[in-house]
Amino acid sequence: MGALKIGWKGSVNDRRVASFRYRVEAPAEALKARGHSVELFKPANADQYQVAVFSKAYSEDDRRAAERIASRGGRVVFDICDNHFYNPFELPRYERARAEILEMISIANQVTCTTEALASIITEETGGRVRPVVIGDATERLRTRRRRARPAKSSLNLLWFGSHGSPNAPCGMTDLLLIREELEALASRIPARLVVCSNSAAKFDEHIAPMRLPTAYVEWSEEAHAKVLTHADAVLIPVTRNPFTDCKSHNRLTSAIRSGLPAIATGIQSYLEFEPFCSLDDWSEGLAALVDNYDGESARAMASRTYIEKVWSMSALTPRWEEALDLSKVDAHKARRIQRRALKAEPEIFQGRLDAIAAGNLTGWARNPMDPDQPVEVVLECDGEIVANALANLPRPDLGLFGLVSSDCGFSIPLGPLKTTDGQRLRVLVSGCDYLVGENPILIDPASGSAPGLVAPPAAPWPSADLFADRGQAVRLPVEAAITAQEHLQRNLEAIEALTRDLRRLLARSVIATADSPEMADRLSAAIGLVAPPLRADES
Repeated sequence: MGALKIGWKGSVNDRRVASFRYRVEAPAEALKARGHSVELFKPANADQYQVAVFSKAYSEDDRRAAERIASRGGRVVFDICDNHFYNPFELPRYERARAEILEMISIANQVTCTTEALASIITEETGGRVRPVVIGDATERLRTRRRRARPAKSSLNLLWFGSHGSPNAPCGMTDLLLIREELEALASRIPARLVVCSNSAAKFDEHIAPMRLPTAYVEWSEEAHAKVLTHADAVLIPVTRNPFTDCKSHNRLTSAIRSGLPAIATGIQSYLEFEPFCSLDDWSEGLAALVDNYDGESARAMASRTYIEKVWSMSALTPRWEEALDLSKVDAHKARRIQRRALKAEPEIFQGRLDAIAAGNLTGWARNPMDPDQPVEVVLECDGEIVANALANLPRPDLGLFGLVSSDCGFSIPLGPLKTTDGQRLRVLVSGCDYLVGENPILIDPASGSAPGLVAPPAAPWPSADLFADRGQAVRLPVEAAITAQEHLQRNLEAIEALTRDLRRLLARSVIATADSPEMADRLSAAIGLVAPPLRADES
């Protein structure tokens, strides 16, 4: 059986809106990558959809479209990500929303939502008739460019980000007033600065700017969000507790800790499982830990990555969407073939080597040759668990000698205290994929907990003196390491040459196929210097 056609509709089609990114764009793209036929809902195609997902979409037009699809046997899934039943101020808008949501639920074959707390509310509101399937938000991978070095105990850049608030419940930017005393006390001890990235400068000026500590406002955009995360030292997420905020997902917290930023937050239900990686509900102790043990708090946040990738990545959640949408009828073999083709069409190619361990830092270089100006992130794994990360953006002029353009691709990862179990292994990987920077794991001596002076493995040419100027004496690599690096680069050049030959072959065949005659094909090929090699047996 062929793939079912799926239409996915949000209340808006705007990436600036978190619910669109988390509940429409991300799952739709993930299902498409697995071979399913998914598109943003188009009214003109409504009669073609066997499955339709309405995410936070319950207008009169949405309900009519859902009824038409259901009436001809299509599957309707209604997805909810906010508790719009909560209306303590008796706002007419939310009275209407409650009635519209309940009507949409009555049409749907399946209801999905973001949290267990919200699922309980929906079950209560429907008199126990509906028990939603809980599918949480996948954690966003934010492309931060450069993390500033933070001298110990010198200063703190604190960040709050999110929507400024909602009319039906106390929440949003003014939640920062809950911890005003703690923030002002901190600022009296050390230089501390609060940055707010949101969507209401007026609310910031009224409520946050008067605080007795330096503050700054940044209008939210994807680019601005990534930039403020880059320069932040920690993220603060105070929350005014009520039935609306208690139903919120974990996405703000997990996007912070996955970026390696220590986070202090109010312990709403969806945050509790991340308590090993952040501070919950103790603002005085949490802020003090940022001052007294910042490296420890950073390592604690970084340790979340393995768990988040396993449980809260889009790849981990996609099977749950497939089940909710009842996509088991799809030809599984066809879906896998499409997915394999998609993976082959966009390969990730990286280059990199390890240099040495010097003065407690593991150094090396890594780059994406297809996008050399965009630094890649590397992560340090200890026995399979991520313990540190770094951006490969340090100067490496030595690599220019081997023809590598844009040679600011060096990294230096502080090793810090390590466990001393026998056989402990360290690996450096490009973040988000399995590319191993270096060919073998680094073995740690249990007696010392480190590998001083180890060249692991033979790597790039000599590290530049500037790279280690403020990190103590670096280990200088032997000539054999430079030779190994040359061989590594030569292999990459050969691969690029082979790819170029394949592209020339395809171009030549395209010219021949579109020519009006063999003579014209010969003239065109000669004019652009192309020769089409004979077809191989497997290409006929």
